[in-house]
Amino acid sequence: MGDAVKAIGWLGLLCCTGLNAAEGSICSAASDTAMVQENNGYSMAVQFQPEAVQVGQLHSLVVHVCDDAQQPYVGSIDATAIMPAHNHGMNYRPRFSMSAPGQYLGTGFLFHMPGDWQLKVSINPTGERQHFAYDLSL
Repeated sequence: MGDAVKAIGWLGLLCCTGLNAAEGSICSAASDTAMVQENNGYSMAVQFQPEAVQVGQLHSLVVHVCDDAQQPYVGSIDATAIMPAHNHGMNYRPRFSMSAPGQYLGTGFLFHMPGDWQLKVSINPTGERQHFAYDLSL
């Protein structure tokens, strides 16, 4: 396997091969257990590491983002999580870094109490923020 393939990774290659959603893309092929959404021309797949989210433990979030043409999103990304029933969020602010085009790693996710949470991930592809929301029950 060449250095370019190693640097991008297989998921990055899937994103750039022009596969459509029916065939699989970086967003749908990220993991069988990834949470996937589409919004305004973008697909996003998110996967916690470790996968079993535990209250009171730090977690990372792997995020894959592509546009409808299966091109990787390269730009700003941020996330937070809130408990709608309690009207509060996490006590920590996660940070993101780009692992490869279209692939991001968020660190610092800590859910401090059990209950229903909503993970909110935002991108800014055209100067106007786009939000993706994922429901979690801990």
